[in-house]
Amino acid sequence: MSADRLTTLLTTLQPATLARMVVDLQDLQQDWQHYPEEAPPAPVREALEQALAEIMKHGGARVEAGSSDFRQLVEQIKDDRQAEDWSRDRDTQEQQNWLSDFD
Repeated sequence: MSADRLTTLLTTLQPATLARMVVDLQDLQQDWQHYPEEAPPAPVREALEQALAEIMKHGGARVEAGSSDFRQLVEQIKDDRQAEDWSRDRDTQEQQNWLSDFD
């Protein structure tokens, strides 16, 4: 993707969407640290790191105009995802418990 298209995309998306992109990319980077065999080649990782920096820059600029903090928004989305994962895990465990009762 060209720099112009990336800029157009980043200036069009809402700050919450940009924050979700940041969280996704940060999660990927963590996964690659734990599972390096699943990591893409170095040039791809570097390009994604540059994209992450651009998203942070544009997200911060977009939120400044709205008088909120982009980093806070990123942290809020991380917290929300963790809460969703916890409840999803709980629901899955409850289903497994019910199914094991029928065995």
